[in-house]
Amino acid sequence: MLLSHLNLTYPTYSSQTNSRFNTYKTFVGTSTTASPEYALASAEEKEMIMDERIAAFYRLWLDSERKRQRAYMKEMYRRTFALLLLEARLKLQNLRWAVRSAMTKNLM
Repeated sequence: MLLSHLNLTYPTYSSQTNSRFNTYKTFVGTSTTASPEYALASAEEKEMIMDERIAAFYRLWLDSERKRQRAYMKEMYRRTFALLLLEARLKLQNLRWAVRSAMTKNLM
């Protein structure tokens, strides 16, 4: 079949990334709430501490995932354009078939 040359089994990138992200985020939250600084803080200070730690985590996460995200996006663009090219070729083939079919009917 025409699609056999394309590897259409998409990687489990998003599920792996989400799993790692949630694991690390849970660790940051758990380690923050277990810290002595957090235990001695007022409610407002606790919220501020948690916000600071989560913000630092997000910055580190984005920096560490940038290369992997770019590689993933590059692969998705490649696959998307390969599928678009295939669709265009199939439409052109169908158009040629329709024209030939109409011409043979008119000749008969």
